[in-house]
Amino acid sequence: MRSFLPYLGRWWLRTRHHADCEEIAGAGLKGNLLLTGAHGFVGRAAADALTSQGWQVHLATRIGDAGVRLDLEDPMSCAELLNGPRMDAIVHLAAKVGLSGESVSDLFAANVAGTAGLLLAAQRWNARFVFASTAIVCGSKTADITPSSPVNPDSAYGNSKWLAEQLVAASGVDAVTLRFGGVFGADGPTHLGLNRAITAAQQGRRPQLVGGGGARRNYIYVKDAALSIAHALENDIRGTHFAAGSEISTLDEMLRALCDVFLPGQTPERVNGMDAADQVIQASPILPRTRSLHEALTDIRRA
Repeated sequence: MRSFLPYLGRWWLRTRHHADCEEIAGAGLKGNLLLTGAHGFVGRAAADALTSQGWQVHLATRIGDAGVRLDLEDPMSCAELLNGPRMDAIVHLAAKVGLSGESVSDLFAANVAGTAGLLLAAQRWNARFVFASTAIVCGSKTADITPSSPVNPDSAYGNSKWLAEQLVAASGVDAVTLRFGGVFGADGPTHLGLNRAITAAQQGRRPQLVGGGGARRNYIYVKDAALSIAHALENDIRGTHFAAGSEISTLDEMLRALCDVFLPGQTPERVNGMDAADQVIQASPILPRTRSLHEALTDIRRA
C-alpha cells in the first residue's frame, strides 16, 4: 500500500502557499518589485518609500547579499533573473557614474547593455519600469533645463544615460524615465559640493564656499527623490520627466541655511576660487512638490 504522506505533504504546501498569498493580499502588498542600486544613496531611500507604499521590494546587488544577485555588466546575470520570482515592477537606479575620465565605452556595459537586459526581463514579465536618468543629458553646462531643452550630452555619463533612455523608449515596456538633477542628503555622493558641506557641518566644521556663491541651483533632497519614484509608480506615470527641487537657491544661501541648522551663529568659510555657473532644472508638475531646503536640512539634523 502506497503511503499517503507524500500526497499530504504536497496538499499542505499548496494550502500554505494559498494562505501565504491571501496573507500578502490582506496586508495590501502591491506585488513584487525589483530595485537595482539598492545599496546606493537614492536606492536606500527608495527601498523605504516603496516598502511603505506596499511593494514587496527585492533588493538587487552585485553580490546578492540582500536579496537578488545582479551584475549589470554580466549579460547572463540579467538573463538569470527570469529563473527567479516574477516581478510586477522594476525600478532601475543602478549606474556607473564615471567621474575619472571614463569613455562611453567604459560605461556601456553597466549603463546601456545592463538596462537592455532589464528591459528584456520587464517585457517577459509585463512589468512596469521606472528608469533613473540624469538631467545632464541636456548638457552639464546648460543654465536652464526645461522639457523643451534639446538633448545635448557632453559627458560620457550623460551620453550613456541618453543611449539607455532611447532603449527604454524603443522597448515598448510600460515605463517612465525620471531625469534627476543633483541629489543631496546625509552621506550623499561627494561630487556634489552640498553633500560635502553637509558632512562638514555634521562634524562641527564650517562649510567652505568657493567664489562668490551666486550660482543658482535647485537640488532635490534624497527622500523627495525617492518619493518621486514611488509617486510615478503609484500613479502609473509614463514618459520622461525632470525631477528636481521646488526651491531655487544660490550656493551662498544653501550654505548659510546649512549653518543656521547645524552651526547657529556661524557662517560659511569663504575660499577664493572660480564662481560656479547657474543650473536650474524645471521640475515636472506631475511629480510631488519637494520640501524646502530648510525643511530638508532640519530632517537631516533630526535623524
